[in-house]
Amino acid sequence: MGGGAVEARQLLIEMLCCLQGFRHVQTDSAKVMAARMPLLEIFLAEFLRAVEHIVKRGLRSDYIARQDNLFSLRGKLLIAPHLRQNLYRADRFFTVHDEFSANRLESLF
Repeated sequence: MGGGAVEARQLLIEMLCCLQGFRHVQTDSAKVMAARMPLLEIFLAEFLRAVEHIVKRGLRSDYIARQDNLFSLRGKLLIAPHLRQNLYRADRFFTVHDEFSANRLESLF
């Protein structure tokens, strides 16, 4: 049990090799390099690689489908809800439209 810290370190590196997307210790040459690197540097290098990937790709944005009772016609008019909600309000339109948004969940896997 004298090499408990060394065995624990080697086990941690093997566990990191099993993670998908954790490229820093996946190849044999990287395992040898990772075995000599401090663990903090391994995690910092992986974090910086992930940040670099996000910065190069840029912020992801997408269109979100929305249904609203608007003052102007935007998108597609939904006849049935429009007649139900706006029978006496001729200044409104019940529509479904796509709205561009940069605020979306980022998929990490």
